[in-house]
Amino acid sequence: MAPSETENAAPANSNAGRAQRRHRSAGQARREALLRATIDVVADKGVAGVTHRAVTETANVPLATVSYFFDSINDLTIEAIRAFTARRVDELQKLVEQAADTSVAGANVNKAVADNRVSDRAQLLAMVEAYLYAAREPTMRDLVGEMLAAFEALAASTLRIAGAPAPDPIARSFVALVDGYSLHSMSSDRQQVPTDNLNDALGALFLGYLLQQGHVDQAVQLAANRPQ
Repeated sequence: MAPSETENAAPANSNAGRAQRRHRSAGQARREALLRATIDVVADKGVAGVTHRAVTETANVPLATVSYFFDSINDLTIEAIRAFTARRVDELQKLVEQAADTSVAGANVNKAVADNRVSDRAQLLAMVEAYLYAAREPTMRDLVGEMLAAFEALAASTLRIAGAPAPDPIARSFVALVDGYSLHSMSSDRQQVPTDNLNDALGALFLGYLLQQGHVDQAVQLAANRPQ
C-alpha cells in the first residue's frame, strides 16, 4: 500500500522547519557578531571609524552583511551601543545582587562594582569614545543620554541594595566617580588605578551621603563593618 500524501508531507514539513530554524539561528549569530564587532571598532578607532568594511572584517563576515541587517552604518552603531549598555548593566546588576547576599552588603556591593567596572579596557574605551563622539555630534546625545540613564538607574539600585535611603539624587555622582576612575585606569599601563582605590572612593562617597542625609548611626555601622 502506497503512503498517503499526509504521511509524505510530515517529514518534508519537519525538515523545512529545521532548516528555517537553522537559518534564523545563523542569521542571529551574524547579527550578534556585527554588534560585538562594532563595539570593538569603536574601542579601537572611535565611533567615526565605524565603517562597513571595518566592522565586517572584525566580525569575519561578508561586506554586504551590514546592509542585510541594518538600514545604515549609523543604525548599526546605535544598536550596538544600546546592546552593549544593556549587557553591561545586566552584568553589573547580577554582581551587585550576588554581593548583596553577603553579610556585609554595603562594602561588598562597592567592591563588586569596583572590581568589575575597570577590568575591561576595550569596553571602557568604547564607552568613553561614545561620550566623546556625543560631545561633537548632537545626533548621538540622546543615545548617550540613554546609556548614562541606564548606568544611573543601576547606581540607584546598587545604593538601595546597600542600604541608602532615597538614592536617586546621588546616583549620578557615583556614575561620574566610576567613569573618572575608569578614564584614569586606561590612560596608561603605568597609571592603572587599583580597584581597591575605587572601592575606597565609592565607600567614602557613600558614607558622606549617609551623613549628609542625617543617617549617622547607619554611617557609623557601615564604617565599622568595612574590611580593613
